[in-house]
Amino acid sequence: MNETQRQAGTGQGILLLCGSCLPILGAVLLGPVLAEVQAHFITTPNVAALTPVMLTIPALMIAVFSPLAGWLADRFGRRRLLLIGLLVYTLFGTAPLYLQGLHAIVLSRAGLGLAEAVVMTICTALIGDYFEGRSRMLWLSLQGAVASFAAAVFFGLGGALGEFGWRTPFWLYVAGIVMFPFALKLLWEPSRPHRLTPHLGAQTLPWRVLAVAYPFALVTGIALLMVPIQLSFILHGLGLDSPATAGLLSAGNQASVLAGALLFRLLVRFGYVPVFGGGFFAAGAGLLLVSVSKGQGGLLLGGCLNGFGCGLLLVGLITWALAALPSKVRGVGAGGFNSCVFLGEFLSPLVILLLRHGGVSLVSAMAFCGWGLVALILPALLAPLAIRVQAAALPAAD
Repeated sequence: MNETQRQAGTGQGILLLCGSCLPILGAVLLGPVLAEVQAHFITTPNVAALTPVMLTIPALMIAVFSPLAGWLADRFGRRRLLLIGLLVYTLFGTAPLYLQGLHAIVLSRAGLGLAEAVVMTICTALIGDYFEGRSRMLWLSLQGAVASFAAAVFFGLGGALGEFGWRTPFWLYVAGIVMFPFALKLLWEPSRPHRLTPHLGAQTLPWRVLAVAYPFALVTGIALLMVPIQLSFILHGLGLDSPATAGLLSAGNQASVLAGALLFRLLVRFGYVPVFGGGFFAAGAGLLLVSVSKGQGGLLLGGCLNGFGCGLLLVGLITWALAALPSKVRGVGAGGFNSCVFLGEFLSPLVILLLRHGGVSLVSAMAFCGWGLVALILPALLAPLAIRVQAAALPAAD
C-alpha cells in the first residue's frame, strides 16, 4: 500500500503521545534532586544560577528552536528527522551520567533541548497529518492530558531514583533509543502538506488577540514550574532533605495541573471569565500558601492549588486564542503559544534568582510572585470581553 494511503490507528497515536512526553521528562525529572546537584558542585562559580538553569534550559531551546524544527520537518521530512531526534535525545540526555563539570552538564542539557524541540514539534505535526476531524481533536486533547499525568509520574520517579544519587535519574533518558525501533516500524512519511498561499501571511494573524494571550501564556509558564523547581530548596530550609519527599510533593502539584486541565471543559460552560479569574487566583494563592507553610501538608496543599490554577490557564488560554485564529494559520498561532509557555518555564528560576539578588528570602520571593499572579485577576476577567470584540471583527475562522 502506498505510504500516503496508510491509515493511522491506536498504535501510532499512543507512540506519538509517548514522544510528546519526552520533553516533559526533560523538564521535570531533575526537580527533586536540584538541591543535591547544587551541593555537589558547591565550589563551582555561579552554582546558584547554573543549577536551576540546568533544569530549564531545555525549555528555552524548545521555545527558540521549535519553529526551525517545524521548517526542517517540512523541508527534509518528518519521519527521518524524528528518528534522528530520538537518538540525539538519548545521546545528550544520558551525558550527565559521565560528565564531571556543571558547565558541561548545562551544555548537554541545551543539546537535549534541541532534540526535544524536534521530537515535540514533529509528534504534534504527525498527529495532525495522520488523523482528521474528531479523531484528531481526541488525540490532541489526550496529548495535553497525558503530558500533565506524565509530569506527575516523572516527578515521583525522579525523587525515588534520586535516593540512589543525583545522577541516577539521567538513566531514564534511554527512553529515546527505546522508542526508536517502534517509530521505525510504526511511522511513515506523510504526504507533504500544502504550503500557505501568499495571502496567508502575518497579516492574517489576529495580533491584538495574541498580544493578550501570549503574555498570559508566558506568565503561566513561569508559574507552572515555580513550585517543582523551588520545592527541594524550600524543604532544605525546613530541614526536610529528601528527594523522595520533594518528588511526591511535586507529583501532587503536577497531578493538579492535570485536574485543572480536565475540569476546564466543565468550568468553561460558565464562560472564560471564571476560568481565567479562577486560574490566576488559584495559581497565586497556591504560591502564597507555599511561602508561609512550615510542613509538608501546607506545601502539598499550596502546590496542588497552584497546579490546578496553571492547568486551567494552560488549556483555557490555548482554546481561547485558537478560537480567534483562522484555520489556515492556527498552527502558526499555536506554535507561538507553545514557545511562550516554554520560555516562561525557562525564566521561572531566573525570576526567583533576580528577586533573591535583591536581598529577599526564597519564601518571600515566592510570595511576591503569588501576589503578582493575584494582581492579574482583573486583567484576566476583562480579557475575554476584549477577545470577543476583536474576534468578531475578524474574517470567519473557517
